[in-house]
Order: sequence, then structure tokens, then C-alpha cells
Amino acid sequence: PTLLTGLAQCETCGGGMTIRTGKGGRYRYYTCNNRVNEGATSCKGRNIPMQLLDGLVIDNLEARILTPERLEPLLKTILDRARNRTTEDAAKAKELRKKLHGTEVKIERLYAALADGTVSDTTMFRRSMAQVEDERDETLRMIASLEKHRDVPRHLLTKRNIERFATTARAGLRNENARLRKGYMRQLVSRIEVGDRQIRVSGPESTLAEGVLDSGSDPAAGVPSFVQGWWAQQDSNLRPAD
Repeated sequence: PTLLTGLAQCETCGGGMTIRTGKGGRYRYYTCNNRVNEGATSCKGRNIPMQLLDGLVIDNLEARILTPERLEPLLKTILDRARNRTTEDAAKAKELRKKLHGTEVKIERLYAALADGTVSDTTMFRRSMAQVEDERDETLRMIASLEKHRDVPRHLLTKRNIERFATTARAGLRNENARLRKGYMRQLVSRIEVGDRQIRVSGPESTLAEGVLDSGSDPAAGVPSFVQGWWAQQDSNLRPAD
């Protein structure tokens, strides 16, 4: 598989970059797919040798992201965001528990009125009870949803794990197995915008934290879990040998 197809996009028109060959297949280029299919009127397009673009992206990922010195401040930012989210969720859960208490009081009052014999319209009573119980159940669901969000396990974000993740990811991007190499690339990168003067690479920060946490496991276990989601979609005989 070609490393950057599905990720590389033309800066001019936003179309995907596809592979074209020259000199009887000796040379391979990324080129704008819209230009190929619709002609020069759709996009001025651009050609860039496949080896050159692949090398530029990998080299810059290694230099700008996949080093402990670069990863540590990035992970600190991710942790700060997670901490703020956890604080906000705790405040929301507290307000929801207050609301839940009020709803339970309403239910108790309705049952008390029924027990006292002061309920004259049983149909209205059932409607009111159903409404309040629905409100209670929805509040319980929202509280449970907030409590599922656990804080990031900071104790696993050690320098050793950061270094191990950087080493593993760098090796993965250089792996001889083309499909595995592409699996790493697709987990780390979501978009590559190719222009005449610059190439803009972007990807999900969450993968970095997930990869570092995953690096606390046995490095000999095979494909890291943060790549396994992609790898699981491939044919089983593509997996590296144990």
C-alpha cells in the first residue's frame, strides 16, 4: 500500500493525492486526483515524487513530534485539558445530584399524597409520577455518564514510557512491512495538506497520550494497541510473525 494515499490532499482544491507513474513505472509521483480526472480546469495540480513526500513527512514527524523533548510538553498540554475537563465534570455531577435529590423529594411527596388519600385524580397522579420518574432516570443516566470519564493515569506518563513510545513509533514508520508502516502513519496523522511552498501535517493528540500509556506494557507484545484498531481491519495473514 502507498504510505500517504487517503491522507495527502491538494492544498489548492482539497482533492486527494493519488499515485501516477513515469518512465515505465520507474518513477512514482503523488499528484492531485481532481487534476488527473477532470483536467487543468478543475485544479492547477502539482506533482511531487513519492519518495520525497514520504521522506519529508516521516522525517518531520520524527524531528518535531516523536522525540521525548517534543512529546513531554505536548502531553503536559493534554493532561492540563484532561484535568480541566475532570474538574468541570465533577461540578456538573454535583449539580445533577442536587437535581436528583429534588426529584426524589417530589416522588416522596406524590406517594405521601397517595397514602394520605388526598389524590382524587388517579390518572393525573400516574402521569405526574411517570414524568418525575423519567426526570429522575435521565438525571441518573447523566451522572453515570460523567462518572465514566476517568482521570488520565498520570503515573504511567513516565519519561521511560515516553521514550519507549517515541522509539516504537519511529521504528514503526520505518518498518519494512508496508501495511504496518501505513498503520502507524494513519494512527498518528489524519491529514496532510500538500502545497507548493509548504506541507501541513495534522493528527489527533489523543493518539500520543494513548500510545505513551500503551508503552508501559511489554514492548515485545507485538503491534501496539493504539495501532491494533487499524491492524484488526486487515487480513490476519498480514500480521507480523510472533
